[in-house]
Amino acid sequence: MIRIVKWSLLGLLAYIVLLIINLPASQVIYRVNQSKDVSIEGVQGTIWRPSASMITVNNISIENVQWQMSFWQLLVGKVSLDIDAGNLRASDKVSARGVVNISLFDPSHIQASDLTLYIPADMLIAQVPLPVAVNAGGRFKVLVNELDYPGKCVALSGDGQWINAGLEGLIGLNEPLSLGNFEATLNCIENDVLVKINPPNVFNLTADARIPNNLKVKLDGQFKPDDSLPKQVKDAAKFFGRPDNQGFYKIKL
Repeated sequence: MIRIVKWSLLGLLAYIVLLIINLPASQVIYRVNQSKDVSIEGVQGTIWRPSASMITVNNISIENVQWQMSFWQLLVGKVSLDIDAGNLRASDKVSARGVVNISLFDPSHIQASDLTLYIPADMLIAQVPLPVAVNAGGRFKVLVNELDYPGKCVALSGDGQWINAGLEGLIGLNEPLSLGNFEATLNCIENDVLVKINPPNVFNLTADARIPNNLKVKLDGQFKPDDSLPKQVKDAAKFFGRPDNQGFYKIKL
C-alpha cells in the first residue's frame, strides 16, 4: 500500500511538472491584468519560450517578439526575460535585444542589462510638440548597460545615437536633408531618466531631456544651426524665438 501511494505521488508530481513545462503562454498572459498602455497580440508557445506577433507600449509597436524565461530566477522572485524582438535590419521597425528582469513582488521594478533598442526616429519625433512640422529620418539606437528602475530611475548607464539623422517637409526643400549622427548619454537625475545630448553635431545642439515616470518629457537646451545648413533650416530655427548674442536658440519643451 505504501509503495502504491509513493508511486502515485511521484506520478502526480511528474504530471504537474509536465503541465508546468508545457503550460501555454496564452493561458497566462491573457489572464494577467495588463496596463491600458500595453497590449499583446498573437501569443504562442509555452510560458518558458513564448512569442507574440505584436506588443504595443504607449502607441509604439514591436513586431515578432520572442523571449525566454529563466526558471531559476523565478525561485528568487524575478521574471528574467531574454528578449529578441523585431527586425534589426528594418530601419522602419522597432527592434530590441537584451535581458530584462521584473520583480514578482513589485512589477514596477524593472532591471535590464546589455539591452539594445532601435526605434525609427519619426515615431518619437512625432510625439514631441515642435513649433515646426517636420518628418524625421533615420533611427535612434539605445544601448543600456545597466538599468535599475523600481518605479523611478535609481541606476542607469548607457548611450544613445540618432543614426543617419534626416529631416524633410521644410518649405523650400525638395529633398530630404541629411544631418549625420547625434550622440547622447543616459543617466539618472532626481529619479528621472536623463538623456544628455552632446555636440559635435550640425546643430551644435546641447540639451537635457528628462523623462519622469509619467513619460511627460521635459527638454531644456540650446542650438545653433551650422553654416553649412541650407537657408530653409536657418529660417525654421526662428520659430524657437530670438537667438542670443552668440547665435544660439533656446529650447524649452
